[in-house]
Amino acid sequence: ELRCSVLLSDEDGRYLRHGAAPSLPASFCEAVDGIAIGPKACSCGTAAYREAPVIVEDIETDPLWEHGKHLALPHGIRSCWSTPVFSPSREVMGTLAFYYPTRRRPTRREQRIVEMVTHTAAIAILKHRSDEQLTRSRQILRQLSSNLLEAQEAERRHLARELHDELG
Repeated sequence: ELRCSVLLSDEDGRYLRHGAAPSLPASFCEAVDGIAIGPKACSCGTAAYREAPVIVEDIETDPLWEHGKHLALPHGIRSCWSTPVFSPSREVMGTLAFYYPTRRRPTRREQRIVEMVTHTAAIAILKHRSDEQLTRSRQILRQLSSNLLEAQEAERRHLARELHDELG
């Protein structure tokens, strides 16, 4: 009955964007995409804000979900445990959330599993960021190479014109 999601911190560190949630309804994912990071922003936004795990045993009554319970309850989501995912420099890269259809808290064993999975998610997010940066760097390099070739060609034309005019 467990459903999970990964939300990624945007570049400004103000919002959480959809990363992955294969077992959650698309409409729920769309609704929480772009949630603000703050002191009462459901489980994920609050976990990112506090930089600490947030365990909500009952979404229906918890004040953290006051403005978001209408998103979760229709999908049978009753409890949510969210933990921030940190970079090696302790930057919040996102959150990992565990949703259940019943009111419940994690056991000690489940808390240890969440810690391991969160560490694994951090590695995956770092790899994803690295791949994106490499792609951007390649695009910039291609554009710079193209600009350089254009400048060289323009200079050749200019020199050829001057040589032709001088000889003429």
